[in-house]
Amino acid sequence: MRPYRGKTKDGEWVYGWYIKLGGHHLIADETVDWDYIEEGVVEIEGLIEVLLDSVAQQVGFKDKAGKEIWENSIISFIPAEGLGPELRQIAIVYYCTKRGAFCAKSNAWDMHVQFSCTDVEILGNKTDNPELLQDTTTDGASNGGASARQ
Repeated sequence: MRPYRGKTKDGEWVYGWYIKLGGHHLIADETVDWDYIEEGVVEIEGLIEVLLDSVAQQVGFKDKAGKEIWENSIISFIPAEGLGPELRQIAIVYYCTKRGAFCAKSNAWDMHVQFSCTDVEILGNKTDNPELLQDTTTDGASNGGASARQ
């Protein structure tokens, strides 16, 4: 399973495993400690509350500079091998349940990130750089995977 990240209310990115507990969205980082107290009671330390709209899973694919691509990353890419730079697109990365894969959605393309996109470069992400999406249609992708976690 790939790790997640989320942004705290203080603006800090934290990395680990996503947990929804009641109405709270949490990341369990590497310091998480689970203690079994008694039947039905568990004490947990190391959980960090994050903003739901910032929760994103690692895609398992890197851009051309070797940076990890995350769900809700805003990327620049060429849609297929052999196409020219004039067809470069800006897209948001989201999890497509229909395809069972991470995809990139732009105004003109909606495609599998790992197998279809070439010359991929991360420009930013939906949380920190929403202005980058002004030229991108994100219908169906605007919630990233967050809608599935609500």
